[in-house]
Amino acid sequence: MSPTGYVRLMLGIIGVLFVCNFAGTEIAAHTNTQPLKAIAGLAMMDHETSVPTLFNYLLILINAMLLGVIANRSFAVHDRWRWHWVILCAIFLLLSYDEAAQLHERLSSVGAHLVEAKGIFRFAWIVPMGAAVTVFSLGFLNFLLHRPRQIAGLMIVSGAIYVMGAMGIEMLGGLYVSAHGMAESQGSVGFELLCGVEESLEMLGMALFGFTLLTILEQGTQDTRNPPRA
Repeated sequence: MSPTGYVRLMLGIIGVLFVCNFAGTEIAAHTNTQPLKAIAGLAMMDHETSVPTLFNYLLILINAMLLGVIANRSFAVHDRWRWHWVILCAIFLLLSYDEAAQLHERLSSVGAHLVEAKGIFRFAWIVPMGAAVTVFSLGFLNFLLHRPRQIAGLMIVSGAIYVMGAMGIEMLGGLYVSAHGMAESQGSVGFELLCGVEESLEMLGMALFGFTLLTILEQGTQDTRNPPRA
């Protein structure tokens, strides 16, 4: 599949999941039938065992596999950035595991020691995760500067979209929960809207990054600014 065909397919699926999220929310809010609530939950983006969560996991895993292919090709031509591709592959494998196991939630206790867990920091895992994103960005800055301009731009945009969803909208969700309480927030239209936007941005970022990786594979993994090392 071409990069364009891939991203169009992923965007179509994300759009359908976004609509189904609200349909599931409305059904769950207006029925007392447990089987129907369970079915509706499969479409809701804030549920850990839902179709959108599974799809997001698969998007991340696909990117990890594509990064593995790029890393393998980079080693074959002795590319100077080959270990950066390996590290990226490992990070995405960790992200896919986190999406399935929700490991980042356990970082809330770490963040709670650094800031008061309320307001935008209601979900305190944002603090250590934000530090990790900063370190990663600085560590990969030189790598990014040596990508072709189009690829570098796509990487920056896809990463920004993902972080905006995973952390930016999560902060807004923290404000909402702090104002209304967790019990009242869950299942409410406002909270589900935030969850839908958050998860959709994460999936959009991953889909765009997949497009970027497929473009790299289509064009070749060679760094045009630096010859391969022997």
